[in-house]
Amino acid sequence: MSKLPLVLRKNIRDTDGKLKENIAKIEKALGVSGVQVDFDYGFVNENLGSSYKNRAGWVLNDAVMGGVASVCVSKWSKDEAFAKPFAEAWTSKLITYRIVPDVSNYTELRLDNGVLVIACKKFDQMVTNVHQIGQNIMKTVELRGEGNVNTRLASNMAKEKSKHQAITERLQKAVGLSVPVTFDGDYGRMNAELSKSYVDRLGEVLTWVLDGLASNVERQCKDDMVKEALQEEWCGRIRFSYVDSLPSGIYHDVNFADKVMEITSMGSKMASNVGDTGKNLEDKL
Repeated sequence: MSKLPLVLRKNIRDTDGKLKENIAKIEKALGVSGVQVDFDYGFVNENLGSSYKNRAGWVLNDAVMGGVASVCVSKWSKDEAFAKPFAEAWTSKLITYRIVPDVSNYTELRLDNGVLVIACKKFDQMVTNVHQIGQNIMKTVELRGEGNVNTRLASNMAKEKSKHQAITERLQKAVGLSVPVTFDGDYGRMNAELSKSYVDRLGEVLTWVLDGLASNVERQCKDDMVKEALQEEWCGRIRFSYVDSLPSGIYHDVNFADKVMEITSMGSKMASNVGDTGKNLEDKL
């Protein structure tokens, strides 16, 4: 650092506390330790606009790292479906920066061989919209979460979990089952079959399908004969799957096999006519 201008060296020194503070926030939010930065302050300083000359310490340590820390605390730490696989993929715990002309915003975050890269469109835009750094990281970093699904889908499933739980409790109560209602499926493949506007929103789609099913089960189970028949034929497990086509007018077909309720949906129409799911359930008993 001795070769750098004195004014710049002082700026780096005076913002070192901010750098350490931001690193501490990142480590706490993601549950990691040993985070380090690899910043060439001199090179950045030479390329900054005149407004930020000799303020490269503030630009990197305070503004840019502050943006990274902020998104870690406000967004990533609250999304375990993303935070855990991200922390595991960030093997080096090193943060650096690069000029990358094709970034979609002024500055975005990328993972490259285990290094977290602050990718900037150009130097004089490094401090522009720093509060948005990392907001779209699920699009710029492809990670796999639990069940080998991408983290965007895993995050959506996690956000819908409480709704799923409430609906399965409705189903258990309506049928009078002694065991909790559960469901499963090949979520990665199902997600890939959704129409474009619903990709990575399978958690929401399943909420709608389950809600339609629950409403129809509640209605039909007002008849004790239907309720008793369901108790005999269903163990409480639901298995979701998809096909390319179903008979005309049917988007969600409900059947029973080995006491498992099988809901087969048209992949591209999985979000359509969800209220019809199980509407004629007694015909399958």
